[in-house]
Amino acid sequence: MVRKILLMAAGLASLDQLVKMLVLHVGISGVSIVGRHIYISPKLNTQLSMYNSLFGFALGAPFLIAINAGLILAAAGLLLYACRKQIKLGRAGACAADFLQAGLWASLIDKIFWGGSYDWLCVDIPVFPARYFFDLKDLYMDIGAVLLCVFLVSNLRKQRSEQ
Repeated sequence: MVRKILLMAAGLASLDQLVKMLVLHVGISGVSIVGRHIYISPKLNTQLSMYNSLFGFALGAPFLIAINAGLILAAAGLLLYACRKQIKLGRAGACAADFLQAGLWASLIDKIFWGGSYDWLCVDIPVFPARYFFDLKDLYMDIGAVLLCVFLVSNLRKQRSEQ
């Protein structure tokens, strides 16, 4: 199970990087995905983290790379623990692990090789205060977090029904 999850995560992280290279080297920009509101607009975010961007923190690259690597190891450790304890992840748990690992790996690759996050999708909706730039890695992390919540809630319900 752990091997399958890590292979899927590696594939998703590779897809994230491949799309970035295509957008950069083919020069795709301004291509509409959903009207004028979601489109391709490449931008290198050199702030290295959403905390630096949103809150003006000045967390340096070595610190953020160490945190990123630590999270990858912690997530892999939790997977191994779940496997050894024969905890059934089910689809939601396994997919959450896939997407979170992929997001963590892609984030680490971004920090090391791009010098930041090479975001290429832009959401420009008038009700938002500003345009929002993101990439597949960000979607992976969001999807993984939602699936992790689904997994945890469903397991809580199972435990309560068994009592």
